Amino acid sequence: RYYFDDCDSAKKAGYKAEIASMTTWNLTASYQFNESGRVTLGAINMFDKVPPADPLSDTSPFYATGYDDPIGRQLYVEASYDF
Repeated sequence: RYYFDDCDSAKKAGYKAEIASMTTWNLTASYQFNESGRVTLGAINMFDKVPPADPLSDTSPFYATGYDDPIGRQLYVEASYDF
């Protein structure tokens, strides 16, 4: 059995490809302003690293979306107060 992912090549069923590993850095910083209140600033994927290409993907975004986040860098603010 074969399937075509473009006009130039065919891949045999069960074809496996290696995808490079990927490491991202996350960062959080919190400030406790009294016994009950806290503010946290954070960054997910701080350096906005792009996932490695998946040679088996034939549709956008061309990487394994089940393992990598398509959003890229995310910044957030969190405030909490204990009553």
